[in-house]
Amino acid sequence: MLRFAWIIFISIHIIILTFIRLYRVQKEGYTEEDRYREASRVATYIMKRGRISTKVYGTENLPDKGYIMYSNHQGRYDAMGIISGHRKPLSVLIDYERSKIILANSFVNAINGKRIKKNDRNSR
Repeated sequence: MLRFAWIIFISIHIIILTFIRLYRVQKEGYTEEDRYREASRVATYIMKRGRISTKVYGTENLPDKGYIMYSNHQGRYDAMGIISGHRKPLSVLIDYERSKIILANSFVNAINGKRIKKNDRNSR
């Protein structure tokens, strides 16, 4: 938790710019690849500022389309690691409550993520 607070503290100016950039790519008709590239660039920058590193192996073994990836820890940094390490556009499936966290909301919107409510069988 302390690292997360530290990243926010040292990057507050970047976070504000991130909101503006991610909002812009959502509203101005950018392609899926452009929106994902911007989200990936921001995730990589945040990880670099927080001294978080992710080692990516085996991307050449991924199929061309139609697969599911998931993090095995469900932590704060797993999704950023997947986004920064995966070059092709992807989307996310995220809990509705967690998706409303301040920066997560911008990322989910930028990459067309899907929100689900855990206790609602009719949510999409």
